[in-house]
Amino acid sequence: MRGALLFGLLVAPAQLSCSSSLPVPKFGPQPPEAALLQSVDYPPPPAQAEVVSKQPENEACVWLDGHWDWVGGRWVWGAGGWVVPPKDCFLARPTLSWPEAGALQLLRWHWFPDNVDELTPEKARTACATPVPCGKPAEKYRPGK
Repeated sequence: MRGALLFGLLVAPAQLSCSSSLPVPKFGPQPPEAALLQSVDYPPPPAQAEVVSKQPENEACVWLDGHWDWVGGRWVWGAGGWVVPPKDCFLARPTLSWPEAGALQLLRWHWFPDNVDELTPEKARTACATPVPCGKPAEKYRPGK
């Protein structure tokens, strides 16, 4: 179905050992004016299964799922991990769509400030710092281990 969002292909719908009790970042919608849009050649492969590492004692740490990102003309997996999210920011999840006339479009993962609508698109894209890692990253699931 053209125009349908293919979100599930970008993010693992459920990761091994992952439960609803994990703290997660604050999520929000892709801001129409500031979203990072990119054409991609083909959809990503299925999500990779990961094992969530032990939760750090730092209460500010949240779990960020592993995900595919389009880098250098191919899909690259970014492992999940524990991070301290940028202050006063939310994470816009990636989406894929096929416009009626055009190529496959990716709206990329990105941290945006809570006041994104009050800023210019350029300022909104640069207002949030990169999350700080605060624990061990996920490990690739290996059956029998």
